[in-house]
Amino acid sequence: MTVSATTYQDRLAPYSNYGVSTIVLSAPGGSLPPGADSYPYLCPGAFSPDAVSGKFYAWAAGTSFSAPKVSGTAGLVLSRNRIAVSQLKVVLQQTSEDLGKSGRDEEFGFGLVDANRAVR
Repeated sequence: MTVSATTYQDRLAPYSNYGVSTIVLSAPGGSLPPGADSYPYLCPGAFSPDAVSGKFYAWAAGTSFSAPKVSGTAGLVLSRNRIAVSQLKVVLQQTSEDLGKSGRDEEFGFGLVDANRAVR
């Protein structure tokens, strides 16, 4: 399942992949508000250990941070329901928050993954 990355404003991240035949869902990938420096500004997003000092955290972003959010949501759904993978995909699609054009689109697929709705 391919995932695009969104910004803190639920827009397609500039580094994200896209394509109507490619993207199934979207998830936050990390982004900074306009004018913010990446350090020491901390925003809701993704962080990784700083390879230089080993002591601090540096801000990072990418679709590599979006895909685990979809995978984690899938795991939560499967932990609550014994369903087939084909059914899991439908649950994730139907419970996502539609962003962009109505229905499936090239930037967000079926929408922003919503773990809360998916496990209900």
